[in-house]
Amino acid sequence: MAISKLEIYQRAILHCRQTPVTSLSENNEARRLCDIHYAPMLQSLMEAGFWTHAMRTTQITANASVTSAFGYAHAHDIPADFVRKYVVSASEALNPPLDYHTDGRAYLIEGGYLWSDVTPLYMRYTSNDASYGLDLGKWPERLTEAACVELACRIVPKLTGSSELQGNLMSLKAIALGRANTFEALQQPTQASRPGRWMTDRFSSHRSSLDYRWA
Repeated sequence: MAISKLEIYQRAILHCRQTPVTSLSENNEARRLCDIHYAPMLQSLMEAGFWTHAMRTTQITANASVTSAFGYAHAHDIPADFVRKYVVSASEALNPPLDYHTDGRAYLIEGGYLWSDVTPLYMRYTSNDASYGLDLGKWPERLTEAACVELACRIVPKLTGSSELQGNLMSLKAIALGRANTFEALQQPTQASRPGRWMTDRFSSHRSSLDYRWA
C-alpha cells in the first residue's frame, strides 16, 4: 500500500499522542515541526539500511580533469544521489567486488571522488533519488513505520516536552528499524561468505590472482 507524506506526518503525530493534522498546510506546531524534520529524517533513514527499492547500479568513469599527485590513478565522480555504498566492482555483473582485494588498495572514497587504479567502475548503492529511495510508493510497510517513529522521535521533545514519551519512542524506533532491516535482508539472495585474511594468506600462493575468492 502506497504511503504519502501527509500519512507519515499523521502517524508520527499520533505516536506523540497528539491530534494529527488533516493537510500539509495546516497552521499548527505539529505540522511545522514535521516540516523541519521531514527531510533530515528521510536522509537518516536512507543511511540506516540497504533498502531494496533504493538500490541503484551505475557505471562510473574516471574524471579526466582530476589528477592525483600520488596514490590511485583515477578519480571517479560520486553520483549526486549517492547515500551508502553497497558494492564496487570492475565488472558490470558486480562480481568480483573490488573489496576482495587484500592489498588494501582496492579503492578509496575521499573528497567527493571514488579513487581507484581501475576504470570504469560499477557501483551499487543506496540512492535518495525521487525514483528510487525517496519514491514513497515503493516503500514496504515496515520501512514506513520506521519512518513514522523516527519522525515522532524528532518532534516529540518540542511538541510534548515529555521525556518519558521520548524514551518510549526511542525504544520503539530501534525495534521498528530492526524489523525493517530484517525484512529487507530477506529480499536479497544469499551471499557467500568472504574468506578471512588467514585463509587468504594461507592459500593465495596456490591460486590465481584473478580468483577473487582467494586473492
